[in-house]
Amino acid sequence: MNHDSKWTPGFRQPCRDGHPIMFLFPFAGGGASAFAPLVQYLEENRAAFVPVTVQIPGHESRFQEKPFTDLVKLSESTVDGLAPLLTERYYIYGHSMGSILAWEFARACQRKGLAGPEALFLGAREPQHTIGSLEPLHQLPDREFITTIAERYQTVPIQVLENDELLELIVPMMKADFQMLESYTSASGALIKPDIHCIGASDDSLVDAANLPQWDRWTEGKVTTTVVKGGHFFLTTNTSALGDFLIRQTRQRNPEAGQKKIIESYG
Repeated sequence: MNHDSKWTPGFRQPCRDGHPIMFLFPFAGGGASAFAPLVQYLEENRAAFVPVTVQIPGHESRFQEKPFTDLVKLSESTVDGLAPLLTERYYIYGHSMGSILAWEFARACQRKGLAGPEALFLGAREPQHTIGSLEPLHQLPDREFITTIAERYQTVPIQVLENDELLELIVPMMKADFQMLESYTSASGALIKPDIHCIGASDDSLVDAANLPQWDRWTEGKVTTTVVKGGHFFLTTNTSALGDFLIRQTRQRNPEAGQKKIIESYG
């Protein structure tokens, strides 16, 4: 079965010298490019895994595709898209919405009888049962929606807010992402099996780091928590702290891997 490269832009498949992959799942409204600084940091600092960014439908290079509005269905489609790469050990890092997608991905693998991730690394996201219902921002008129998102998350550049043509392209995608988040409810059924390593930020007004240990309700594995300096998007504002966390945790899981030479996987 051939790998569909639209899911992993820029990734090629050389010999990885035994290193596992770490798939990187984006936050709401984000795409694979948001991970570029992290990928560079990981490669420069000899991470014991190969970082692989994941592009979901409707985002960036896949903007012409219809975005998903159901997170569970997205997880199923993502498993199908990445299935050819799931034949060896792998990890997942998800940021914010990407954390929930990562957890649902692990559940979907179990349902399909596929190899699941060895561990999940979940950033900037509490477990769903500690959050409750969310304000339905996706139902707002387009201009009010994007202004609210820009003010709350500080992630929409002023150049985008002032460009009506660009807004016509990105608002439907962002509304779809927020619809996924706002309609998602705590799952019932089988727990996942992998360990979960959580990372939050000291100044994240959107996530209560005290709730991160409660991810233990959703896995049979162990749960660890780490808090670094920064806000909700420490992915980009404190990339080195996140990168060091991922490198440290994966080397603790496989100490010998840190001594091997990393094979670059991006062209």
